[in-house]
Amino acid sequence: MRTDRNLNYRESGPCVDCLKVIQKLEIKRIVFTIDNETACICKPCDYVSTHETLGRRSINNNRLSNTR
Repeated sequence: MRTDRNLNYRESGPCVDCLKVIQKLEIKRIVFTIDNETACICKPCDYVSTHETLGRRSINNNRLSNTR
């Protein structure tokens, strides 16, 4: 879970790449916040992520090299 500087909860669901790793490791449940008052617990197979991190966007736009 993440907070802003005023300690309000912020959205903290896993990004696309993290969700792939979570699913590969067969983690049974993920817990994250979706707004300032709501926490969510779900199975990774039921979660859909569209969040792409700044690092992933940079790799996709050829600003960084993907060394994997």
